[in-house]
Amino acid sequence: MGLREKYEDLSSYVYNQYKQGQQGGDGHTCICQPQNGNSSNKCGMKCKLIDWVVGTHIVAEGEIAIDDPLHVVEGAPIGVGSYMVWVQTAIDHNALIWRTQANMRTIEQALGESIPWPKQHVFIPNT
Repeated sequence: MGLREKYEDLSSYVYNQYKQGQQGGDGHTCICQPQNGNSSNKCGMKCKLIDWVVGTHIVAEGEIAIDDPLHVVEGAPIGVGSYMVWVQTAIDHNALIWRTQANMRTIEQALGESIPWPKQHVFIPNT
């Protein structure tokens, strides 16, 4: 595939995402095709976040938003062992998020946001 075809594919993708947002989308875009080709096609799947400190209880529910290890959050890629997860429901409001950010430290603060979370602590039902 030449550069022109890649450009056209990307332009089409961006336009379709824009149109989806215009039609009442939730504002969260799933990126399922990383540059390195290592996507596991789990984007958009409902999931439960397991406490990463002790690993014994569920701290939140959400949806896998990005499955690209090269995706950068606050200057650093999320890495091979991580997903970006859109936090939809906080269960343990005071649980610490895995990689704290300038304005977020707890699950409650991350509610409605996408945050990195280690894959070994993401439970995807029915997989």
